[in-house]
Amino acid sequence: MTSVYISILNWNDAAATLTCVRAVGESVVAQNVAITLTVLDNGSRLEDWAALQSGLADTQVNLIRQDVNTGFAAGHNVVIRQAMTAHADFIWLLNNDAIVKPDTLATLVKTISEDPKCGAVSPLIYAHFDEKVIDFVGAIQNWSALDSRRAGNPVIAADMQLNSPQDFFIYGTAPLLKLPALEKAGLLEDTFFAYYEDEELCARFAKAGWLSKMSFLTVIQHFKRKSDFDERPPYYFYLMTRNALLFYLRHTPPEYRRWIRLRLFSRSMIQAAKLRQRGQADKSNACLLGIWDGLRGRGGPPQLNNRPPIWLIWVSKVFPYRLQQWLG
Repeated sequence: MTSVYISILNWNDAAATLTCVRAVGESVVAQNVAITLTVLDNGSRLEDWAALQSGLADTQVNLIRQDVNTGFAAGHNVVIRQAMTAHADFIWLLNNDAIVKPDTLATLVKTISEDPKCGAVSPLIYAHFDEKVIDFVGAIQNWSALDSRRAGNPVIAADMQLNSPQDFFIYGTAPLLKLPALEKAGLLEDTFFAYYEDEELCARFAKAGWLSKMSFLTVIQHFKRKSDFDERPPYYFYLMTRNALLFYLRHTPPEYRRWIRLRLFSRSMIQAAKLRQRGQADKSNACLLGIWDGLRGRGGPPQLNNRPPIWLIWVSKVFPYRLQQWLG
């Protein structure tokens, strides 16, 4: 019997979570596949928690409540540890705003089972508002640029996956993971709190001899913002900035590490300057805080009540574009 654990996190969005659970309940899998579904509430408001409890009252779903929001990585790690204790074969990490189809899980299990070296597999991901708009279909790390390159379509993604298997990575929206791969490489990096933990896990998988792949035979939809600059809250810019620094400082190969701190600093300062020029000072300051904490190696939840050092604010107004021109 093949055992698949499913982990869905809820944070103040019980309506979306319940919709996701219902869709997962319609999954069609082989008779030899046993599913254990867990919803972990990550410190939601009491009214949202009550709605979640009510919606799952007459189901077989395991429900866990945490008093505070411990983040994407730490939340999923709770269920991953349960799956390890139960000696499960796979765990499916699923965003609560993902719209899955009845064949999604079965296709992912088939794809990952066909390749002994595959430790993680993701469906193709398209926007919730239009099945033709790509959200994510695969990407590779461009270590020389200290950045990643996302595929523009599944054909390009398939070529990337074939020719750069060690640098290929998938998003954390709906990955199916092999438990032996997690046992060897380790769990999600919970000090990241949220964002970049998927790239970080794929990098460790690669170092441990496991591949991360896209399954080009199944598609899901996922909530996609039309403008990150305008629609994302300040904590997003803090976490993305900080965790990018933490990720590349940790995983960039030796041959690409020349001037690495200065290059990462410069790129992040340009982002902060762009946000300030758009009149989004709160997001710019969050970005600066991310730079400060990332360079110091500080992880954990965002602390946006702190003020970035005054010299960082000054540099973000004066030097970023000159730094970029100097660095090329």
